[in-house]
Amino acid sequence: MIRRARFIQAVVLFFAAGIVPAQSPDLRLERFDIGERESLAGIIGQGQWAVVNVWSPSCSLCVREMPDVVHFHQQHPDIPLVGVTIDFPSFGYGRRKVLADYLKRQPLDFPLYLTDQAGVEKLLGKRLVAIPLIAIFTPKGKLAASWPGQINPGEIESFINNYDSYKLEDNALGDF
Repeated sequence: MIRRARFIQAVVLFFAAGIVPAQSPDLRLERFDIGERESLAGIIGQGQWAVVNVWSPSCSLCVREMPDVVHFHQQHPDIPLVGVTIDFPSFGYGRRKVLADYLKRQPLDFPLYLTDQAGVEKLLGKRLVAIPLIAIFTPKGKLAASWPGQINPGEIESFINNYDSYKLEDNALGDF
């Protein structure tokens, strides 16, 4: 119950801060498995919710969170999930060798992209403050929420299922 209260408080603070959800840009990132740039517009804004996990295989908190991200993906195969990998702690461009070494130990079954802090900020439409970070995009491709730090799969599911009521709370806050 405490986690749910923390979650709801975070959502209310997100909206109360006056953060306007960004429209997902047509961002082209290097897809790790094919080594070519690919547009995220083919995933985000295609009529269904989409989840982006910003992480690094050299970030211990990111690695600790990854089983929860994988669990969410297994429980919700209908919700597109992508991993966006940056270097840690520099927030520079994701390093292929570090990611390849991680994937030998822990294979992932969702697309992984490499970028840097600027690429993530373009995707989010706001400053990247920490990783891991989960970003949730509406079916129309607007950023609905982003959480830096570890999150559990139930919080993602709860946010998506209750999004309309959170929008109503946001409207009730007015100028606060």
